[in-house]
Amino acid sequence: DPVFSNLEVTGTSSSNRVSGMPGRQSSVKDIVYTLRPKTLGMAYIDPATLSYTDTKTGLVQTLQTRRMGVEAIAPVPEKGGGAGAWFRVFFGILFAAGAVFGGWLFIRRRKSRWTQQTAVPIPILEEDFLDQLKSSVDLASADRRESFSALSKLFKRYLAAEYHVAAAGATTPDLVRMLAGQGADEGLLRKCESILSKADVVQFSGKDAAQPELDEAYTFVETVLESRLAEERTRRAQAKADAAEGKKSGFFKWLRKK
Repeated sequence: DPVFSNLEVTGTSSSNRVSGMPGRQSSVKDIVYTLRPKTLGMAYIDPATLSYTDTKTGLVQTLQTRRMGVEAIAPVPEKGGGAGAWFRVFFGILFAAGAVFGGWLFIRRRKSRWTQQTAVPIPILEEDFLDQLKSSVDLASADRRESFSALSKLFKRYLAAEYHVAAAGATTPDLVRMLAGQGADEGLLRKCESILSKADVVQFSGKDAAQPELDEAYTFVETVLESRLAEERTRRAQAKADAAEGKKSGFFKWLRKK
């Protein structure tokens, strides 16, 4: 028997078998040791020596194993350990699942709170241009030509942003054609052509604009911006309500499933 260090034998078994082809068969004997470490740490199996005699040649042969080392790092429950071991495993898994769920819930709440605090509402295009209109165009200014020019430039920038066209440097007829290609309605196209054409005349003729013309153009631009601003606010409010309703509906569906 081999010599063990920090190991004890808990069982042995042996078996014999014959292998090979007819006329050239070998007899094989397997010896199995079941071992258990006495303490945690290193354990060793000393070399085992086996001598046998070759019946054909009469020579004695010797076989020897190498010294083997193993390390016991954790105890393994024996078979039939009782219900106590299963209860410990069950409560251990339950505790780990609770810790994971608690951590996930904490991170989700923190993420939701951070999203609410850092979420910046997307600005509305018309709201920005309305502020620019009120700050850059002075209807009471003595230089109505300059006011008409500022109004025209602001309106062109808005049309370029709203309809995604290159309005900078485009003539009034070219701009109207581009707007038509992007699906602008006929009423808007006619009014744009009228206002921008008057602005071109005022700019290139050197004459001052008439106050009624300036007031009319300002009122039209302001009306377009305010009406579209109201539409966009209504659309966003509806989208927010639909999203809240969708979350509520999804929650009740989850409850029904549970």
